[in-house]
Amino acid sequence: MPVPLPTLTPFTPLLRLARRRVTPRLAQWAAASHHGARRNAMVGATRLAQQRADREEVDDFLATRADDRSAHG
Repeated sequence: MPVPLPTLTPFTPLLRLARRRVTPRLAQWAAASHHGARRNAMVGATRLAQQRADREEVDDFLATRADDRSAHG
C-alpha cells in the first residue's frame, strides 16, 4: 500500500512524479526477473532430464553387453 506523501512540502509534486515513474518500472523489473528465473529453471530441468536419459541408455547398453559376454563364455 502506498505511503501518503506530506501535503505541504515543496517537493510533493516531484515525489509524486517519481512514484508514478518508479513504481511501474519496479513492477516490470520484478515480473521480468521472475520470468527469467523460471526460464532458467526450465532449461536446467530439461538438461538434467536429458542427462538422466542418456545415463540410463548407457547403463542399459552396458548391462546388455555384460549379459551377452556371460552367455558366451
